[in-house]
Amino acid sequence: AVDYNFDVWVANRAFGHQASTTKVANSLNDCKDRNNNGVIDTSKDWNQDGKITLDCDGNGAPDTASTKCTGAYAGKKPEFVGHDDECVLFTVNYGKAAGGTDTLGDVGRSICLDTGSTVGASNAWVGTYFRHTGSGTSTVYKNNFYRVDGTTGKLTGPYALPDNHSSYGCAVDGKGILWSTDIYGTLAYLNTFNPALKGTLVKPAWSSTTALRFYGISVDGNNHVWLGGYTSEHVFRYKPDHSSWAKLPTGKWTLIKLPSKFYSRGIAADKRGKVW
Repeated sequence: AVDYNFDVWVANRAFGHQASTTKVANSLNDCKDRNNNGVIDTSKDWNQDGKITLDCDGNGAPDTASTKCTGAYAGKKPEFVGHDDECVLFTVNYGKAAGGTDTLGDVGRSICLDTGSTVGASNAWVGTYFRHTGSGTSTVYKNNFYRVDGTTGKLTGPYALPDNHSSYGCAVDGKGILWSTDIYGTLAYLNTFNPALKGTLVKPAWSSTTALRFYGISVDGNNHVWLGGYTSEHVFRYKPDHSSWAKLPTGKWTLIKLPSKFYSRGIAADKRGKVW
């Protein structure tokens, strides 16, 4: 996800490990000189061959800022500086890590951004898709969201969504409502200003007669929610009733038929009123 400052957030699903999210600065002006050497140490394609070399000393491990390159790269700066990269602002763990009775832990999946306290410092919202339990053969579809402060990286949550909803994607509308979609055809929501206020499941009336699956999610300039149909040859639009919290699940659904054998996953609304 990309915020108003063009900084990038990445969610790491970390199957069998620890789910996390990382924020990367877009501009050198926003990077942090953590080692106080007067310059920003960051990965860079120094020889301009179109790729960043990860292992310039050939030892089989990713480089750091202090790596001494050898062979064809002898005398050159390492292009990859790993954890020394000062444009990687922070990484934050969320959800339950693997281990113990939950051998595979929480699997992260969705990430979306709000406008933050000031435009430019968006807060990230990360959701868990499911939790493996026991030997990994049992799955609990229990979905939680966490808020990551865009400036400090402070983690708050979890904030629960209704049962039987496993977040595959999310988007925050202009009213501060986070909409979460799953691949089993449900839409859920929470209020980013009061995330303890849990919404209900929202599902189209025709879901019993249509091979209904959701995938990508986007919100247009009218705060309408658009969903990729995945396996159904459809795109879906949901127009929430924002007049009150209680009326959010009483909005209007529209089903748009796509050309035969066209299955949509990713979906995005632009500022001209077009949906791609």
